[in-house]
Amino acid sequence: QLGVARPQPGPGDVPMLRITVFPNTYTINDKPVDLKGMDHILGKLAATDPTQSLTIQSINAAPHRQLVGLLDLCLKRNLTNLVVVSSAGF
Repeated sequence: QLGVARPQPGPGDVPMLRITVFPNTYTINDKPVDLKGMDHILGKLAATDPTQSLTIQSINAAPHRQLVGLLDLCLKRNLTNLVVVSSAGF
């Protein structure tokens, strides 16, 4: 087992967001959200820290248009520090 030292978050730090694209829905840190809510949350994030890293996981069964729609929202909000992965599912 490897020891990993991670800095403690500061008072103004925004927690890492993990977005998952499922068929017909999205989650942010495991909480369901629709596309309108996603736009609102990404807008708040961009206003706070546009350099924030986002991890986007797309489940293989999710329609491609859902991932593209999410990436369009990220572009709209100038969020470009993205990690995008594909997954067979949970």
